[in-house]
Amino acid sequence: MGQDASLELMRIMTIHIPPADRRSGQAMIEYVIVAAMLMSTIAILAVFLYSFREFGGRVLDLVGSEYP
Repeated sequence: MGQDASLELMRIMTIHIPPADRRSGQAMIEYVIVAAMLMSTIAILAVFLYSFREFGGRVLDLVGSEYP
């Protein structure tokens, strides 16, 4: 009877995590990864926009110059 009581106590003390709770952590990680990729893509596009606006005038000046 002592072994049955200890098994029953272990069964009661065991924390059962439903499968949905385990998957919510994975979903959160996936959302964080996608958000980081989106932010890095926006940052790269902002750098490209800045560089093209900064040096675009120089290219137009060279193309429109009267130099033979």
